[in-house]
Parts: sequence; structure tokens; C-alpha cells
Amino acid sequence: MGAAAQSGTIDWTLRDRLGWNWPQSVVTYRVMGGKSEYDASSLKLVGPNGPQAFQLSDVEYWPSTTFIRSGCVSFVAGPLAAYGEQKYILGPRKGDGSVPAPSTNLNIASNETEATLSTSVLGIKVRLGSQIYSSPVPPEQVPGPVLSLRLPDGTWFGRSRLYGSTPISGWSACVSDAGPVFARYVASYSYADGRVLQIRISLNAGDYAACFDCTVRALSDRPSADSQNAGSSDGWELVLGNGIALPEGVKIQGMRYLAKEVPFRVDPGSADPL
Repeated sequence: MGAAAQSGTIDWTLRDRLGWNWPQSVVTYRVMGGKSEYDASSLKLVGPNGPQAFQLSDVEYWPSTTFIRSGCVSFVAGPLAAYGEQKYILGPRKGDGSVPAPSTNLNIASNETEATLSTSVLGIKVRLGSQIYSSPVPPEQVPGPVLSLRLPDGTWFGRSRLYGSTPISGWSACVSDAGPVFARYVASYSYADGRVLQIRISLNAGDYAACFDCTVRALSDRPSADSQNAGSSDGWELVLGNGIALPEGVKIQGMRYLAKEVPFRVDPGSADPL
């Protein structure tokens, strides 16, 4: 990748020097701008096939302006042929602001209690909202983050649930980034012993798979031994078989399990959560 910057524009050139054919994928680059260089309200991205969608994230603006001081630009690049080259240019719209922004196959639909993140081949329905319990409750009484998933043929299946022995004092969940290039969902669960489980789900435009990531942090810098021991039995799991007919099964890691429910357990306390 090569980058060249002129006043108000940035050129990115993607080149393959390894003789590989690269599939279409989302790329993200860091941008640093002067006080009147990159106006976030009037930017466009032009790729090999013309204008295309892009997404800004983690942006810091110059005070009282819409000009970018620092931030990230993401867009769908490729496919790139072996030894090929592609150029992408980010710059001002220059009077074509009435033209609709290019779209992708990433869709986000939401109401007060749930959101659906989807591409043409995958959908994920997630829970939104927040709740603080007057008294901590067992994990099995707390709603999981994933309500269901959608196959390419439109079949909805699966669900999620929390498990463990440590009570939970509250939770919150929101869509932090809503396209058009990527969607990001964040759910946080606060345990009574001070630990916080955070679950992040990312879905990119054009993708057939979503990325699930989870972390656990303690509110105090030095959690107690009791807290660490309790945490090894706490976590959440994604149940993939719910809603899929028994003969069809669920394919996981190359093996077919003929069961109504196949728990896909994500245990933050283990070295290998999957």
C-alpha cells in the first residue's frame, strides 16, 4: 500500500507484489488533517469503478468545526488481481452534494429493544437497551446479547445465554457504528464482584461471517482471588441449533453435529475461549 497526500485529498494505492489474488475486503487507514484540510461533511471516495461508500470512525475534530484532526477511514477494497494495482482517492465533493452517497449491502434496522445487522448472506439480531438490577440476579435470568442469526436462505436460528455462578448487577447494549462499511455492536455485563464482560460483534459490508470478540476487565486494578476463581466459571454461549431442523444439523469446524442445540461456549476465563 502506498499513500500520497495533497491539500484536501489523499491517494491510496494498493499493489500486490506477491503474485496473490486478493478477495474483496474492508481496509482501514488513519488520517491526520490540518485545521481546514479534510471537511467530514463534504468528502467523497473514488475507487477504480467510480464513487464508493466509505465510513469515518474514531474521529477527533478541530474545535468548533467539521474538519478532521485525526480519525480512521474504512472502505471496501478489491478484489485485487495478482501483481495488480488499484487507486482510491479521498477528497472534497466539489458541488455534487445532491448526489446520493454510494451504498453497500450492509443494512442496520433497529427499534428500542433490538437491532438487525445484515448483509445479503448473513443476519444477526441483537438485543438493545440497558437494565440495572436493584439486587444482583443469577446469569441465567439475564438476557443474552444475540437473539438469533440468519442463514443465506432466510432461515433464522440460534440464540445466546449467560451462565455461571456470579450474580450480575446490570447490562447495557448498543450499536456503536452503523455502516455503511461496517457495523459494530457492543454489549456489557457488570458482575456483582466488579468484573465487566464486554461482547463485541462486527459485521463488514460484503462479508459472509461476523467477528465475535469478548474481554473481561475488573473495576479495581487488583481483583481478589475469590473474584478470579469465580470468573473461571462465568461466561456466555451462543446456541446455534435452535431453529434448525434435526436432520439438517449445524456444521461447525468441518464436523456435522446432529443435535437440536449445539452450544458454542465462549468462556472469558480460559486461554482458548472457543
